Formats: sequence, C-alpha cells, structure tokens
Amino acid sequence: MRVSKYYYCAITLLLAFFITTGYVLQAQPDSLSSGISALISKYKLEKSTIAIKIITLSAKGETSPSGAPGNKTVYERNSDTRMVIASNTKLFSTAAALCKLGPDFQFTSSISYDGVITNSALNGNLVVWSNGDPNISGRFYKNNPTAVFEQWADQLIKSGINKISGNLIIDQSAFDRECLPPGWPEDQLSYWYCAPISAVSFNDNCVDITVWSDAKSGRMRYALSPPTKYVDVSFDVSLNKKLSASQLKFSRQPGTNRINISGRASPKDIPTKESITVDNPGLFFGTVLKETLARKGIAISGNILTIDNPYKPSGKPVKIAATSTDLVQTINVVNRRSQNFYAEQILKTMAYNSQGKGTRAGGLKIISEFLTKELGFAKDGFTISDASGLARQNLFSVSQLTGLLRYMYSHKHFTTFRDSLNYERWNFSNSESVWTKTGYIRNALALSGYIRRGQDDYYAFSCIINDFDDTSDINDNPGLENAENFRSEFIKLLQK
Repeated sequence: MRVSKYYYCAITLLLAFFITTGYVLQAQPDSLSSGISALISKYKLEKSTIAIKIITLSAKGETSPSGAPGNKTVYERNSDTRMVIASNTKLFSTAAALCKLGPDFQFTSSISYDGVITNSALNGNLVVWSNGDPNISGRFYKNNPTAVFEQWADQLIKSGINKISGNLIIDQSAFDRECLPPGWPEDQLSYWYCAPISAVSFNDNCVDITVWSDAKSGRMRYALSPPTKYVDVSFDVSLNKKLSASQLKFSRQPGTNRINISGRASPKDIPTKESITVDNPGLFFGTVLKETLARKGIAISGNILTIDNPYKPSGKPVKIAATSTDLVQTINVVNRRSQNFYAEQILKTMAYNSQGKGTRAGGLKIISEFLTKELGFAKDGFTISDASGLARQNLFSVSQLTGLLRYMYSHKHFTTFRDSLNYERWNFSNSESVWTKTGYIRNALALSGYIRRGQDDYYAFSCIINDFDDTSDINDNPGLENAENFRSEFIKLLQK
C-alpha cells in the first residue's frame, strides 16, 4: 500500500511507546486496561482490534516450558486474536530462512557460454542462470544498477569475445512462473512494493524514473535508470509554481511495459523519483544486459530468449563470471527496508534449495513446518499466504509474534536476526536499545521487535491494530490519524 502522510508519525509514536516500556513494568494491569478503554472511546476505535503483548526474555528465574529464557508476560491485550500483521510477516519468513538456509547461504547469478571462439567472435550462445538472486542492482554497487553487467562485459572481453553470433538465453528454470502471489492489490501492481518474482531478476524488477525541470527551457523532463528501451514512456507533466506539492501519477498498463506519467509538478519537491515495476522480469534482465554489452563494444546478433526449463547446451558450457551475495545481506534489506520483492525471492529460493523448484507453495510449506515443528504453533492456528505480508490473508496473533521473537532470542543466529531489524539507540548508553520491524497495509498497522534495557535484560514486544477505518486517500486518513492519536495518549497513560 502507498504510505499515508500519517504513517511515519504513527510508527514513531509506536516506537516511543516501546522505548518507555520501563513504565509499563511499573503500571498496574487494571489501570492500564481502563485507560486503554477510555482512549479507544475517545478516538472512536471501538470497532478496531488492538492487540499488544510484551514479554521478558532474560528475567532471572523465569524460563519457558521448553527451557528457553524468559516467559513472563508484562502486558497483554487480545494476545491470541489472529490479526492482519502486514510486513511483520517478514519476521516469520526471514527467521525461517536464517534457520533453514543458514547465514552463509549464497544467492548466485552466473553467465556462461557454449560454442567456439574464433577471431574474437563466439559462435554460440550466452546463458544466464540464477537461483533467485535479488541483489543485481545498484544497492550494493554504489547506485550503479548495471555494475554487475559491466563486470560481466569486462570478463567477456578478457576471454577474447567482442561479438556473439548466437542468442542471449535467460534460464529462469529455478522458479515457477507465478510472478505475483494471490491477494496482492491489483490497483497497485505498478509500484515497487508489488514487484514481480522471478528466478532471474534485475534492479528489483523495476525501472527508476526521475522527473525534473530543465532550468534552461523550463520544461519538465524525465530520466530512466537503468537507461533502457525496454519500457515505453508516455510523459505529460507540466510545472505549476503555485502548487505546494506535486500532483503526479505514475502507472503501467497491466501486461505491458508502457508507463504513463502525468500531472502537475511543484518546484518545491522536484526532482522526484518513483520506481515502477516491469512486465516479464527475465526479458527485462536480458534486454538491459544486451544493451550494456553493446555499450561496452560486445554485439549480440541473436535474440533474447527466456526459458522455463533448464538449458541443455550443445557442448560443455564455460562459465565466464558469477556474482554472489549472502543471506545476511539479503535479509537485512527485507527487514530494514521492508522489501516485499526480496522476501518473496527468499521464499522461492528456500523451496528451490530443498525441493529443486522454487514455488510459493513449497516455500510456505517450509515456513509452516518451521512454525509448527520448531516453535510449536498449532497447524490451524495461523494463516500464511506470502512471505512479505502484502496479502491480507496472513493472519497471526501477537502471542505468536512474541513467541517467534523469544525462539530466535535463544537461537544461535539471534544476533544476526536481531541486527537485520531497524535499530534505535534510545539512550546515550548502547545497552538501552530497540530493534523493530514495522508494517502497514490498509487498515493494519504493526510494530514488533526487541528492547534491551541494561546489558542483559531483553523484552520482546508486538503491537497490532486492525480495522481503524483507513482510507485510500493518502492525504486524508482520519482512521489512521485516530490510531496515531490513540497511541500517542497511550504512551502518556503508561508514563503515569
């Protein structure tokens, strides 16, 4: 969902609440309950569902039935009610990936060829393969989205190749062809947070568009990153100096790569940038790779072919280059940036790694078995539909969220998992800190994570609010504003 103007304020206030957890420990449960009820009435949230749970993880003398440290509930409300948890779903998917794949797991993309090199010409095909690597973009390459492609081009040149008579083959057989999970908002599929999933992916399967004003002519312009002819842009934007904020619309026609940009721009907030998804990610990868090779002086005479079954070379293939990124870097992007595309890539990679084919169903089975067998969740006690939380069908309780956090606290990969979350030092001492995962889709706000007070005392917390009459108007969201105000006064209540 596109972010409301109240979202960041709401998240900040949620964070402030958990920073003041020391007050919660001193409050009386009865006074907390009556105070919360009064605030629900004041802000007309009677029809909303608010679930909260805070537990200790390292209090002396407190252990769970399984022997894991900490089992004392500090505060809870509707703790077993199943809720829409938005991007807090990523806590389950990244924890499962970390435990099942291990932090050293490598996402890999490679380029190879089959054929014969004669007089600097390859009489054969170039072949790209990947196990679901989401990291080929500018994210780890100084904001240069084609950096990996340029490195591959250099390796081809070193191998004596500057012309290719065959095809550029994109082997996307590691994953199935379900590019979008069911339940994703159909009216938002143009935007980066709905990027399609593919075994071979590039630039988060988006093209980045910057809209700016030409100082000399006064005309509005746009620029694409990466620069590519893969998309066809219709541009109708004018500059209006009287506007306090731009009124721009970006959209892509479903099933095409035709992008429409229209509206009026304000000089107060341009240049402005938007990331728009592409159709057919494998072909997008191949197109930009071919364009990059051409700029480096390597011409491909053949076509770009995407294949869904493993490529069978005519001879022994020769690997030219490969790029790898470990799981830790990848889950950091998932949890800190709340990157849906990354979460779904990890999901299918888990299935590919264990079952030989990357499918959503296979990945969800791995997560479900992790939750039932390792954490003891009842099989019918939760619903999971995707890895990212964009689908509204993901239903969990705050007890299950804090249960996961407690499990990971006692796991050997705890520090890695904790450090993938957003970090906030809320005191001058590093020993008093909070690590959080946010979440927001329409009518659902979430915040869960860890608090450390002192060197050893940890708490796990989760707060979810559903059904607060959110609206689709990002500039006017009274339901979300009421939820924000509720939490603001909730903090004050806890401090009394």
